Amino acid sequence: MPISPKIYIEGKTIEIKTFCFPEMSLSSAKSRMKRHEFDFCISAKEVADTMLKDYEEWVKESREDDEQCGSPQDELAEAEYPLLTDLLKNEELTELVFGNYLNRELFANFTCSANVETKYWFDQITKCNISNDTIHFHGICYSRGGKN
Repeated sequence: MPISPKIYIEGKTIEIKTFCFPEMSLSSAKSRMKRHEFDFCISAKEVADTMLKDYEEWVKESREDDEQCGSPQDELAEAEYPLLTDLLKNEELTELVFGNYLNRELFANFTCSANVETKYWFDQITKCNISNDTIHFHGICYSRGGKN
């Protein structure tokens, strides 16, 4: 049975709807914010079910870029753009796709609610681990107040 997506900040579970992907980079605001490490846990099945359309559209655009450039442009292209279910068994490719290309789309499906005050803002994914059917996206986020 797939797990519901969960986010842990510094090892403690938080309400997932208080975690937000910022509209703009946090670069200038980071100096006034507190840095945290997060672990976003989600089943591979839920990622596949939720992100299939986004992944397929992204692959289509990437294939067009490869054609225009005359060669594969990244490791995913070199892996011949695997099916999403196969990609989600490979930590490096999962980290590449959801750490760099489709992180906003992934997080938007599960986080941030207009009815709940944002407490944590996404900054980056630093690592991906896959264990059984669970994907752990590790990364950095920030909260209001306090220096690092």
